[in-house]
Amino acid sequence: MLIGACQPTGKSYKQTEAFLAQLNREAERLKNEIIQSADDVQPTGPTYYVSMEGDDSWSGRSPETPIKTISKLNSLPLKPGDFVLFRRGDLWRGNITALKGVTYAAYGKGEKPKIYGSPCDAAKTGEWTQTDAPNVYMYDLELPYDVGTLVFNDGEGCAFKVMKRKDPESGNTLHVETGEPFNDYRDLKRDLDFYHDYTEAKRVYLCSTEGNPAERFSSIEVLVKGNIIGAYYTADSVIVDNLCLKYGGSHAIGCGKRSHITVTNCEIGWIGGSIQYDAPDRATPVRFGNGVEIWGGNHFTVDHCYVYQVYDAGITHQYVSSGDSDPTLMSNATYTNNLVEKCIYSVESFL
Repeated sequence: MLIGACQPTGKSYKQTEAFLAQLNREAERLKNEIIQSADDVQPTGPTYYVSMEGDDSWSGRSPETPIKTISKLNSLPLKPGDFVLFRRGDLWRGNITALKGVTYAAYGKGEKPKIYGSPCDAAKTGEWTQTDAPNVYMYDLELPYDVGTLVFNDGEGCAFKVMKRKDPESGNTLHVETGEPFNDYRDLKRDLDFYHDYTEAKRVYLCSTEGNPAERFSSIEVLVKGNIIGAYYTADSVIVDNLCLKYGGSHAIGCGKRSHITVTNCEIGWIGGSIQYDAPDRATPVRFGNGVEIWGGNHFTVDHCYVYQVYDAGITHQYVSSGDSDPTLMSNATYTNNLVEKCIYSVESFL
């Protein structure tokens, strides 16, 4: 076959460039539409308000008496038909346990409420101290749950997670990517490689060839293991609307065997990377990371969401049989008007 026969003509190049330019314009339009979307949810039942200017001793039942923290929210005896509204422009850190029939949405004006899975900005909280290894710094706060990655300067870049790969012949542990011998933080050599010893020291170690990470970066988000919003047990009929969910080590929204889960108008970014499963018989660990995941459920709707920088799938419905005789029916998964980019999979159906 002639090589020249496979090469596009000048006209084809122009057509391709025009198509890609139009696609980029449409993607940018949809992104802006989602980020700037107005609130779709109009409360029709008891409503609780959450604001960073609130107080956990208040009732939370009006915009004038909001509660303040996610821990207080998780303690409320919410019932089906209740609404939880987060104030726009505010930022919380933590993990929400969604309850059956509850709607989680936004109120006020400005940017979408931000809920980060990262427990802190490690450029401002805690200290990075030089270790006995050249260019390797230890973050001094204890982190007992595995860290998927570190994100710098609000998404300008991220760290590479070094895990140990087992050599089946020698039994030695190797750098998961380079194949060089790797035992602990002292073997970190490459700029922005990091190692998390979450079982013993419970500390993160980062190789930074350009000095102390807290001085090098204006922000460092820590993607610890855990779902930012989790719907488990009997948590059917949950709605999540107009929230910004970022910097979580597992899933942004993770649902068990649930039905009628609706996610709309949300921004979801920088999700996953933490270790899900490791065992002596595995060469490398299995890692978490989906933007929106439902596990063995049905009536699952994701609409007008911007999902990006997810370790695995942007949106996924999945189930693996445990060997029981009862069939699992996964039906009515509807994904519409979403923009998904920089993920391993945009949409994944995993059976």
